[in-house]
Parts: sequence; C-alpha cells; structure tokens
Amino acid sequence: VFHHAMTVAKVGLFVGNAGSAPPVFAGTIDYFRTDGVVVNLKAILQGPYVAAGDSMRVSLTSVLPLKHPYGAAPWSYTGTDSVLAIPADVVDWVLVSLRSGTAAATGVDTAVAFIKKDGSIVGLDGSSTVAFQGVKFGNYYVVLRHRNHLAVMTANALALNSSSALYDFTTAQAKAYSGGGDGMKLVGSRYALFGGNGNGDKFINAIDRNSVWRVQNGSSNGYYMGDFNLDRFVNATDRNLFWRVNNGSSSQVP
Repeated sequence: VFHHAMTVAKVGLFVGNAGSAPPVFAGTIDYFRTDGVVVNLKAILQGPYVAAGDSMRVSLTSVLPLKHPYGAAPWSYTGTDSVLAIPADVVDWVLVSLRSGTAAATGVDTAVAFIKKDGSIVGLDGSSTVAFQGVKFGNYYVVLRHRNHLAVMTANALALNSSSALYDFTTAQAKAYSGGGDGMKLVGSRYALFGGNGNGDKFINAIDRNSVWRVQNGSSNGYYMGDFNLDRFVNATDRNLFWRVNNGSSSQVP
C-alpha cells in the first residue's frame, strides 16, 4: 500500500474499442455521478497560538510522528495514515469527523489531517482540503479533535460537496456547537480550542494535571500529551497558563 497525492483537473468517462480493426463508433453517456466531499476548515489551538502574530508556533516539527497519533483510546481511529515527511508549517496532527446529526452515534466518516500555523486544516499533502471519498454530497456536522485540546463541532450542519466553502471557527464563539457552555476560548481577537486536556477526553480536570502533566513534568524535546503549548517541553508554563486557567472546562461536542 502506498499513498500518492494527485491534483485532479478534470474527471469524466472514457469509452473506446479494441481489436485489430476496431470499427468507428460514438459513445453515448446518460449520466454519471461522483461521490466524495471535502471539508474546508480553519481553527486555532490555544496552546501554540501567539496572538501578537496571529499565528501558531511550529515548535513540534522535529518531533512530530510520521504516522498519526490517534490509534489509541479515546480516539480509536483505525486508519493507517502516514507520511514520508511532515509538510512545511504544520503544527500537529488533528482528526476531522463528519456526522449526519449532532449525536456521536450519527458518525459518517473520520479522517486524519494536519493543522498549519495559519489555522488551515489540510490533507496529508500539506495543502489540499480534507477529502472524504465515498461520502455523498449533503449536510453534515463537522467535528475537529486534537490530542490535548478540547474538541469542537460546527454550530450547524454544513453543506458539503467537492468544493465546500470555508468554515472559520476562529471568528466567533457562535461558530462552535454549544450544549450550554463555551465551545471555544477567546485569545486576543480569535476563538481557539481550549488547551489543557492531557488525556484527550472531554474534560479538563485534575486527572489531566495528576496523571499526565505531573508525570511528564520536566520532560523535554519530545511529543508529549502534557505539553499543552506544543513547544516540546512539559513544565510549569503548561500547568499555569493552560491547565490551571481552563480547569473545569469541558467540550461541548455531544
């Protein structure tokens, strides 16, 4: 199995004939349909975001794994997606899921992707929108998850097709689905995913501090769940500026 990114300019049907002296003929096509939608998203992770530059740090570049990190619980993504090299300006891996409704049981498909320093969520080639092959055009809720930030979901179902419009989570709190609380954290003038969720569940609480951050405190130059600001180091900054500030917050994604 290998992966090869392709830039498709046109798609259509090809008809032909074979043999030593194939007769001339005309091919007549009734219709054909292509399935597959793309998701065009922009979002910000609170941890690496620097409001002064309106950009996220890319400090993890040298330690990012070439295979996605979402195979274990609580994500349990079964795909084997990997890359030969991390594309430029990538902050980290993320998970993007489609739902036909708001409940988790309405899940349609999930894909791994990259989030870049400008907030763009892109495919594994580092530039294309995230594709879901085989998913029919229609209206879907989109869930964005990161390993140590709280997940968010679009406030409404989006009309997705092969050229879906941009959905920018960063511009308003109302862009995120709310079950009665805040779906995102205001950082400067942007809205971001809450940082500090060390075990990747739906809650920022003492478990994240005691079982993740405290165990990893002092670790350096690595890819750690307790590294809430994604700078490769687990230290007091992660606890004080992210876990402590956000303690008690929970994801609004059902």
